[in-house]
Amino acid sequence: MVIVLITLVSVILIIAIYYIIKRIRRNAALRILLRHSQKLTNKTLLQTLNDETQDYQQIFDYKNDLTSDPVQDIWGRGIMVFEYRMLLKADHEDDARLFDQKFLRQFEATLNKHALENGIISSMPKYPPFIISDSWVLTGCFHLDIAFMTNKPTIEYVKDMRKADLEKLN
Repeated sequence: MVIVLITLVSVILIIAIYYIIKRIRRNAALRILLRHSQKLTNKTLLQTLNDETQDYQQIFDYKNDLTSDPVQDIWGRGIMVFEYRMLLKADHEDDARLFDQKFLRQFEATLNKHALENGIISSMPKYPPFIISDSWVLTGCFHLDIAFMTNKPTIEYVKDMRKADLEKLN
């Protein structure tokens, strides 16, 4: 009886240790993917802001060491979406109308142009590498959420955000 009990406890411990190790390795891989995706997104956004064919330097007051915050803490694990906050220059502080759909589409197109120049692609060919999933102006700051379309959770997040936007319109 004692041998059966020890065997049963051993099997349970082995299974538990296996799943703990598996989870630790998965979390480490997600952290590596998140950091890499964040660096690529930061680099591409900075190239977009410095693009001389656009006038983003006249609108935004930013440093050349942009920082971003992953939104996965709010929306879930594995989502490669990063929030950026850029101060608006005094001329545009109160002009939220400037950031309409036309502006966002142009900004996204320029972002994706720089991504393609750097060999950055989406994990699914039907999507561009980067999608602006949300943006807003608040107290002299332009907030921008950029999704790096590198995995299924991110793609599902963007689809859900688009559905939510359409439902707001109805």
